[in-house]
Amino acid sequence: MILLIFIAVVAISAVLVYLHTKSAVVVPVILAGDVDGDVITPVKQGLSRLDILFYKGRFFNQKKDFIGTIGGNSMNPRGLKPGDIVIGERYRQGRELFPGDLLIIEIADSNSRHFGEYKIREFAGYHEGHLINTIKYCQGERVNSRPHNIENVRAVVDHFLGS
Repeated sequence: MILLIFIAVVAISAVLVYLHTKSAVVVPVILAGDVDGDVITPVKQGLSRLDILFYKGRFFNQKKDFIGTIGGNSMNPRGLKPGDIVIGERYRQGRELFPGDLLIIEIADSNSRHFGEYKIREFAGYHEGHLINTIKYCQGERVNSRPHNIENVRAVVDHFLGS
């Protein structure tokens, strides 16, 4: 009986992986680097077909996980390259952040030409009020970026897949 359940799980997993890899995955692009930089790709919401991603024996669901691709190369010092897929647990208010956490932040300034897109920053610490300090990398060097409203944090990266 246990063997039959195991075989069924393996078969279903194989079908899901096949369906997933058969169709192109379309995920949000996360800007790495200067938001006004020259490496900008339009954001596309959602995953095709199944709304899931299977990686290293685990299913990631778009409803509970944030899945996106890196656009730009400023996160190379952290091991992320353009085209890499990042997977993060969606941020919930009250979750404690730690220095070094990689955050997916939505650009909420309606005056920005990148309004509604995402960028990735390294968490540096809490600022005053609802603000947090973050770090970006310029030519491989750590640089303080402007503080961000914690309410714009969408996810904390916990996995990434090299392109």
